[in-house]
Amino acid sequence: MDSTPTMVKIKMKDSKRSKRISQTLKKKSVRKLRAKKITRRKQQSDDLEELVLTWNEDLCE
Repeated sequence: MDSTPTMVKIKMKDSKRSKRISQTLKKKSVRKLRAKKITRRKQQSDDLEELVLTWNEDLCE
């Protein structure tokens, strides 16, 4: 039989669970950050495209 007290077993389970939860949260925050960076880059790219188009229009006039 296992001689580990029940309370210790429960605490061990809780710590494993909290570790797993914190890892999941880390992964989610990393994914969110990547998505933000991609969105920001896309926005900058669109802004740059718009700027080039206005420059071309100004040069053609």
